[in-house]
Amino acid sequence: MGSKNLKSTGIARRVDELGRIVLPIELRRAFDIQEGDRLEIYTSGNQIVLEKSTPRCAVCGRDNGEMHRLGNCHICRTCAERIVEQIGGIGKNVCLTTAP
Repeated sequence: MGSKNLKSTGIARRVDELGRIVLPIELRRAFDIQEGDRLEIYTSGNQIVLEKSTPRCAVCGRDNGEMHRLGNCHICRTCAERIVEQIGGIGKNVCLTTAP
């Protein structure tokens, strides 16, 4: 990754005492970065590169298609189905609709 591939945002941030920086809201919106999302950190020469990581299943660790958010975790359909099988199905009184 050379400097010619980089685009300046004109934004500079200071690193705090814990080594943190704040990503500007404009960048978070442009790259659909939400609170709790994971960012991969890479280096290339003297550059630090951040990349939004693909969600992986909290059970099997794979990135295998359709993922569902479960609290702060993601779970794939295959593992969700296996969990339901293991606990003997879902009770009649359980609401399966997604809350708005």
